[in-house]
Amino acid sequence: MLNLIEALKLLPPDEQPHVTIFYTEDKDVRSVQVLNYPGIEFERVKNVVHPIQKALNFLSRKVSRKRIFISRLHKKIPKNYFDALFPMPLYFDSSISKRLIYWIPDFQDVHLPQFFSDRGLAWRSFSRSYIANSNESVIFSSCDAQKDFNVLQPDSKVKQYVVPFAVTHPVYDTIDIEQLRTKYKLPPAYFFCPNQFWIHKNQLVILEAIKKIKDVFKEDIKVVFSGKEYDRRTGQSYFDELKKYVKKKGIENNVLFLGFIDREDQLAIMKNAVAVIQPSLFEGWSTVIEDAKSMNQNIIASNLNVNMEQLGDKAVFFDPRNSDSLANAIKDFKKTPVQFNYDISRLKFARDFLNVLNTL
Repeated sequence: MLNLIEALKLLPPDEQPHVTIFYTEDKDVRSVQVLNYPGIEFERVKNVVHPIQKALNFLSRKVSRKRIFISRLHKKIPKNYFDALFPMPLYFDSSISKRLIYWIPDFQDVHLPQFFSDRGLAWRSFSRSYIANSNESVIFSSCDAQKDFNVLQPDSKVKQYVVPFAVTHPVYDTIDIEQLRTKYKLPPAYFFCPNQFWIHKNQLVILEAIKKIKDVFKEDIKVVFSGKEYDRRTGQSYFDELKKYVKKKGIENNVLFLGFIDREDQLAIMKNAVAVIQPSLFEGWSTVIEDAKSMNQNIIASNLNVNMEQLGDKAVFFDPRNSDSLANAIKDFKKTPVQFNYDISRLKFARDFLNVLNTL
């Protein structure tokens, strides 16, 4: 949402839509307020949060397609007051808007069901079915996600749009990289993997590739990792397994875990890396890749359809389930100039979104 608002700021003033942000906690809106989007407003929501309410809503919708409990605004809003709500949550008072626009980022649960609980799988399946059978609209971040949706919901009635997002960054290029080298003990040359430590992000394949490069090719490479070291699905266990692997294989001097760091520091470290490695087993539309594209950084990415859609021929691709494939990609890597013309991407994001609104 921050990226969308930043993109809309690029439009001429007379084309910028009026935006109202719904929020539940005061801290949620601070990052939006500093963007200074013209005429933006904020409305507080009384959210449906109790597990029993959510469970009853789930059962009620399966039977009657109606909700018992819905999230409501704290003040009374007339019916059809807004032109559109996006992204439309399933448990929200939809009567205040003329149009509803849902958002489905990806179908990771379909491709990697082993990473989800039975309840999580059931909820995602139900949500997709509900959206598919609505007479409203849905936005996908990629053509790859839209393709998955139409395979799963071939008789869908919902109006479909693809709007890939582009990122807007805080100021980071004034940060002294030498100070960051001291602060984080960065090596002189390094590859960078700035992903949260969620199990599908697949950092293990990088560690396996490091071990092979060290043993087979007798080369010492350095890879720096950043990101939250906790997965809501696996807790701390995934990150703990990675640390155990590093110690067991004796690659402590090749790996640096930074944890969750300031966004500006992360971007400066990314800019000064040899290349960014994106090893994920699944993505909807990768923010890491967009970050790297925005600074014309070299990228080594898993050969997912969505990554290739996102990058075209401007990256080195590897099989994320084959560490030999990544080891060869890293060993043979040569840093080359790359140009993504990212200002065009940011304006296109705003235009594509505005075109959806105008069409509706």
